[in-house]
Amino acid sequence: MKNQVLISGAVIVRPQKKGNKWFIVKNPTDGSWELPKIIVRKTESSVRAALRMIGEQGGLRVRVLEEAGRYNATVNNSGRVISQRYLYYLMLHRADSGESIGFEEPTWMEYGVAAKKLASKKERKMLRGAKDEYRQWLKNRKKRPLPAEQAE
Repeated sequence: MKNQVLISGAVIVRPQKKGNKWFIVKNPTDGSWELPKIIVRKTESSVRAALRMIGEQGGLRVRVLEEAGRYNATVNNSGRVISQRYLYYLMLHRADSGESIGFEEPTWMEYGVAAKKLASKKERKMLRGAKDEYRQWLKNRKKRPLPAEQAE
């Protein structure tokens, strides 16, 4: 589609003994809370873009588990209508590889708190879908310890 922008997002879960934490960031433009996302470069896949963003801007190492969801939107930019396609990926936090320098107020929150803080109804839906997908992944995975459990 002409004038379509592909945007890749990350829904990252950090397993913990007392409830999982979810990664959200503050939008520097309007101060609202959102899931981290990035415009996909023409030469990369949406998964690669999300991994690049999380590594470079978030200072995190993650494992992609599954697609969390997708939706389409349109924006009007100076009278020009631009179609946007959003793809979100469920990612498992593996390690912090450095300081998070590319995000405004990166925060780990419990699911209920994160869901309430997210400004976008569509992003709340992506978070809910990722939570359900993660629950299913836990049921289906072989009995191997998670990265947080291996360190203990």
